[in-house]
Amino acid sequence: MRSELINKIFSVEKEAEIIVEEAKEKGRELVNQARVASDKALQAAHDKAIAQRDATITEAQQASEQRLKETQETLLNNKEGLDIEQCAAKIAKKMVVLLSTTKLGGRGQ
Repeated sequence: MRSELINKIFSVEKEAEIIVEEAKEKGRELVNQARVASDKALQAAHDKAIAQRDATITEAQQASEQRLKETQETLLNNKEGLDIEQCAAKIAKKMVVLLSTTKLGGRGQ
């Protein structure tokens, strides 16, 4: 009877070890799945931020080109009657205003 009890105890202990090992393996698997999912989410957020940044830069460049075109047209229309020094001074003033209001490079905020 005693040997049967000892065998039963060893059998239960062996089953417990198997359950513990299975739980450890399942835990590692769940951690790995969570890591993969978080890596994918991080990459998606990174890609979205890059796309937004690129769109903002493109928009700013287009706005800058439009302002430059408008300024050039204004200067061409207003150059009659101005001597070269007055024209240069007027262009310089407009360029200072234009460059100081840009947000590219973080200076004109």
